Amino acid sequence: MNIQQNPSQQLLTNLLDDFVQPKQHYKKRFLFKLGTQYIPVGVEEIAYFYAEDKVVFAKLFSERKFLMDSSLDELEKNLNSSNFFRKNRKIIANQQAIKNIHQHLNGKLKLVVQPTFEQETFVSREKAGAFKNWMAFGLSLIHISEPTRLGMI
Repeated sequence: MNIQQNPSQQLLTNLLDDFVQPKQHYKKRFLFKLGTQYIPVGVEEIAYFYAEDKVVFAKLFSERKFLMDSSLDELEKNLNSSNFFRKNRKIIANQQAIKNIHQHLNGKLKLVVQPTFEQETFVSREKAGAFKNWMAFGLSLIHISEPTRLGMI
């Protein structure tokens, strides 16, 4: 039996399908070239991605560092935002790499990551609320368009 849906019902059905089973596919691993070989690395092994002099690197929890052939903007689109957060224009960090959060001037947050990042890194005042929710609840930033009332840390 084939039941016809009106356009509103079809739209609602499509939205529910997308909500229950999102169509976004995120990278699960990267292949890094090292000499003549390729090294597969799962995203869970990556502490953060960072830009230095317009070159992007991946830093693993094991302290290894690999050159990337993607920009931070491209990586941000391909990483699950429930696990990775774009702290600023220089670094995208895995939630597991964030070891300390310090309140800083003007509502900014200063973050300490492990393995250690050579430069101080900050989350802007504008992103601080979303960042705290992300840390506390693992919420994807895609679903946080404004500060939520879930309870800030």
